[in-house]
Amino acid sequence: MGQAAVRRLEMEATSDKAVARAHVNDRLMQAEVARRLFGAGAGLAVKVGRFVVLERIGEGGMGSVHRAYDPELDRQVALKVLAPRPTLSSADDERLLREASAMARLNHPNVVTVYEAGRSGDEVFVAMELVDGVDLRTWVRERSSRPRDASVELEVVLGLLVQAGRGLAAAHEVGLVHRDFKPSNVLVGGDGRVRVADFGLARSMVEASQSVEVDDLAGDDAERSSAVTRSGAVLGTPRYMAPEQRAGTAVDDKADQFAFCVTAWELLLGRHPWPDDEEPTEEPPRAPEGAPERIVEVLRRGLHADPGRRHESMAALLAALDPAPPAPRSRWLVVAGTVALSVVATIGLIAQRDEPGSPCDAEAGRVGTVWNAGRRDELAAALRSSGASHAEATVRLVGERLDELATQWAGAARAACEARLHDPGTASGASSAAPSCLDARLAELDALVDVLARGDDDVARRAVDAVWQLGGVELCADPRYLAATTPPREAERAERVAGLRERLAHASAYDDAGRLAEAEALAAELLPEIRELDHPPLTVDVLLMLGRLRYRVGDRRVAGATLEEAFESATALGYEHGAYVAASRLMFLEAVMLGHTDVGATWERVAVALHARIDDGDPAKLARLLEIRGSLARARGELSEGEARLEEALAALRAMEHPPLQRLSTVLNERGNLAMVRGDYEEATRRYEEAARSFERSHGPEHPATATALYNLGVAHYHRSAFALAEDEFQRALRLRRAAFGGAGPEVSASLTALANLYDEQGQHERALPFALEAVELLRRSGSSMDLANALSNLSLVHGGLGREDAALQAAEEALRIREEHARPDSPELGESLINLATMYSTRGEHARALEVAQRGVAIFEALGDEHPELGAALVALASVQRRAGHGAEAQQSYERGLSILPPDHPERAGHPGATLGRP
Repeated sequence: MGQAAVRRLEMEATSDKAVARAHVNDRLMQAEVARRLFGAGAGLAVKVGRFVVLERIGEGGMGSVHRAYDPELDRQVALKVLAPRPTLSSADDERLLREASAMARLNHPNVVTVYEAGRSGDEVFVAMELVDGVDLRTWVRERSSRPRDASVELEVVLGLLVQAGRGLAAAHEVGLVHRDFKPSNVLVGGDGRVRVADFGLARSMVEASQSVEVDDLAGDDAERSSAVTRSGAVLGTPRYMAPEQRAGTAVDDKADQFAFCVTAWELLLGRHPWPDDEEPTEEPPRAPEGAPERIVEVLRRGLHADPGRRHESMAALLAALDPAPPAPRSRWLVVAGTVALSVVATIGLIAQRDEPGSPCDAEAGRVGTVWNAGRRDELAAALRSSGASHAEATVRLVGERLDELATQWAGAARAACEARLHDPGTASGASSAAPSCLDARLAELDALVDVLARGDDDVARRAVDAVWQLGGVELCADPRYLAATTPPREAERAERVAGLRERLAHASAYDDAGRLAEAEALAAELLPEIRELDHPPLTVDVLLMLGRLRYRVGDRRVAGATLEEAFESATALGYEHGAYVAASRLMFLEAVMLGHTDVGATWERVAVALHARIDDGDPAKLARLLEIRGSLARARGELSEGEARLEEALAALRAMEHPPLQRLSTVLNERGNLAMVRGDYEEATRRYEEAARSFERSHGPEHPATATALYNLGVAHYHRSAFALAEDEFQRALRLRRAAFGGAGPEVSASLTALANLYDEQGQHERALPFALEAVELLRRSGSSMDLANALSNLSLVHGGLGREDAALQAAEEALRIREEHARPDSPELGESLINLATMYSTRGEHARALEVAQRGVAIFEALGDEHPELGAALVALASVQRRAGHGAEAQQSYERGLSILPPDHPERAGHPGATLGRP
């Protein structure tokens, strides 16, 4: 090849014009040729948008998939670049991008995460999670062919299928339908977690196509064509298509259910449900002789020709399918056949007696004694027994989290076991603590399942949060932690330590489930025995638990002394993780709960320094620290600092492939709280909207936590005078809270009070009164003093609007007495009571008293900042009091200052439309 030709090739491979013109596959080929001709450094990197394409890893009818690098977030991704199609318009591309964007909002551990979708030149791309693993068909084939694993247990494959089914169910909940579910679209990661791939993109391609040629055959012959599209917009893989999908009629999630059952039938029972022509018939499929009857019946229902006679949902199908009864002496096993290109067609079931596995199989399998079919059913029945509207969502979310924790534990136990086998030296020193650490985590899992399965309705409401509070196994691979917590060498003392840790695990479970009195009693009972044993790491752990429990039950000063002892003991021991936990709890206790902001700031510096020493790169742990620091900054009045810390926490969580949604929801809600304190109600509205959506995913749409997020959103709407929107959110929150709490409790009362206040603000006093009265009545029966003061203050305003001056004054004075006794001297609630009472005294002619009370109230709101809307409202109220008292000049000054602070749409402006206040 001549130099001129070579130069042209180099330019073609690297020029911007060529990049804009050639498809990514062509550019990769050209770049490879250039590299071979000119060496490894020749030419520019091939890019799609900001993503640097590293290699092609797959090809299909919809396009190609590449391993790529995202330089902004410093991570590798799977980059799907859609193949050019002459029948697709720019509007069609936009539809594809909208579908991918919808997938990006779905965060579920069993669905491949879509990070981003966009356009680069003429190419439409989707950046997704890069899964280090293989598809489900390959996984079965490879495991079945290993000499040491001559068979694949049915229960194992069933477990993988159930994970995939949960991914389908999660997407169905947000209105997404796959339409091409099959084994090659199910990925099994190296961590054992299953992800469903290509979710949602197929549907958009169908909607964008009117007449498209049959796609190229790809993948295993067993799947025939990877995707068939033709006139009538039929897309999918015929082998797995539901009858209605084959007919080209409208399909919904029931079509995915059918495809799932075909896949499960193949992998579990060894052949296609209709092996002769692979086309569904009206007759139910015949199962192989001796196949498990329960599984067969569940799958047959999902394979019914009539979608209406299939399972109600994927969640219902999974509940019936998962799991199989445990521990028979003879179990069904899937074994590999011999035809390479159609493995599943020759996979069958044989009954075998259990054979001993490797020692590490047994070690990993110990988690099955704690979390198994029987305990899952027991726990589900307990959670459903509450009858709460959120019960089914709670069963699903709690089960998924416990599945995840059990999988993590099994993986960690296997890794620790294999490390000991390959390197016996790890059986001594710090690494010898790994088994006892894993035993402690398993005991905590066991205890929490036990507490949740025997809990009451309140425990059921806390179940989702409880399973997210449960610690994972990350510390059991941390050399610093293991070195500090190595068990005693003497077998008898080590056994006693293990027994005490099991009992301490039950105290922790009570704590996580909200049964604080039982948790504190058990931990306090254990403390003398643990001190007597004299194993310092265990002493630190029980002190950490007691400290947290004592401040949660209100014994805050004793809590501080307990946590300080834990910190000192941990520091002396070199137990840095324990010292960090103590410092982080002390900074929150001192600054937020006791109001000692200077002391809290000192502990904050200590906690930040310790976190830097023990940082293991866990974004969730960092986010938790940043969240606490944001709360501390808010307590100090450093709102900008608080916002910065919370934004950092959100960034840390969002950078995770699968962020803990419970934590993300909480941080978003706290970000909204901070915006409310600042008086930025537009920002608060945006954050609360995000929090509400997040809580719907993390806790379920009917959960009380979701109701709280909706309530907060209503408050933000109210403060920006969007009364219709506020009413919608308050009513939704009230409905959810009545359903969750049986019509009583402080949460229901807060919603009633909010609605009463909203109607009263709009002059609908008669409509407001029954809500206000019911709220006070409920709180007198059961509720906190401060909640009762809030309800009384609101009732006072309603009575005043109706002209019932004596009743209004009585309620307002009772509210003030409660707040003066229980609230901080600078609390906005106390300021509100003072302003309300000042207005009442003024209208009754008690001007001196009114002026004194109003000025006390304004002084409290001054502390919120010169531009805070609540200060503006207080100044306008003070102006009215001053005007009635005959202080016209002062009244005009207060009024003008207040009006300059209030936003244009604030309700206080509606009552004072004139430019001047006038004189009495």
